[in-house]
Amino acid sequence: SEPREEVIQGVGGENYRLWRNGSVLQVDVSCWSFERHPEWCCPWDGPPRRKCWGKADHLRDHCCKAGMSPDGNYLYNVYARLTPYLAP
Repeated sequence: SEPREEVIQGVGGENYRLWRNGSVLQVDVSCWSFERHPEWCCPWDGPPRRKCWGKADHLRDHCCKAGMSPDGNYLYNVYARLTPYLAP
């Protein structure tokens, strides 16, 4: 079967991207949403104002690095992988 992708918007403005290829399912979440903005979540010159990803600092690191352009604009089509955190 061909790979399938679907994007679903959550209530907080985040997008969930579900991708399936055969028996492989991956779930990603958009870095930015109504509750997650770089100026609140990213520790550029001090601690972040919010813990936007709970204890998952590697998700914060990924989004703060990959979710902004060199000129400081948000990149809205950047996702963080959630699949490793899903329990059966």
